Amino acid sequence: MSDADYQQALDYQAEYHNFLREADRWERHRDYGRAVFFHEKAFRMAQGSSLEPVSRGELARLYELDGQYEKALGEIDWFLVKSNKSSPLWDKFVDSRQRLLQKIEAQKRETEPMASTSDTQLPPIKNIADFTKASYGDQKRYMEEKLPENTAILKLSKQAMLAEHAGDFKSAKESYEALLAQERAVTAAQGEVAWVMLHCAVQRTSEVTGDEVREKEMLVWIRDCMLVPDGQHHKYLNGLMPSVQDHLKERLRKFGLTS
Repeated sequence: MSDADYQQALDYQAEYHNFLREADRWERHRDYGRAVFFHEKAFRMAQGSSLEPVSRGELARLYELDGQYEKALGEIDWFLVKSNKSSPLWDKFVDSRQRLLQKIEAQKRETEPMASTSDTQLPPIKNIADFTKASYGDQKRYMEEKLPENTAILKLSKQAMLAEHAGDFKSAKESYEALLAQERAVTAAQGEVAWVMLHCAVQRTSEVTGDEVREKEMLVWIRDCMLVPDGQHHKYLNGLMPSVQDHLKERLRKFGLTS
């Protein structure tokens, strides 16, 4: 290494550590946004080197402190892809992922308007798109007022949806599982499409609660019965929003279940 190269390496290292010191300084002042700013600069310098995993871990921690849960989740997913279940940190990554998913859902409820658009009349909600665009408060009120519960199946279905909407994913999953086991009764009460969509409900609540085994089972069923053109229930695929379909495909790729 020439003297010029050596000096360049020293300057590069000095700049990297300067960014880390700035990030640490702002973190001590609880200004996590600025801490993230400087750590992202350090991370860009660390990419491709042996320092990258350490830098990603710090970024995930700072993103979470700053409320940037989606970005924190992205870093945790990087570790899950790069490692395997034999890693001593695997359970930590899985727990972190579950915690972040729950925080993301809670953040959505907190940032969406809670009040209904009208004190006396609900806005027209005729389909999934309308429901998705409605405020959190209107969604809750719609389910409470409009979803029937005059049979055991309908009551359990309403209970499951309200629990999921409130962020109680464990209870929601239990209710969805109970409904999934009653194919004939669910089909009679709500139609075949309702029983088909229960597989998606169990998949997403399994994902959030960290039940990887059950999530994989649902993903395989969804792949074989809905996603493939000749699947038994492919005709119901349009009932899932394109973003949901994309997410399911992403989860299948993550677990190596695409074929």
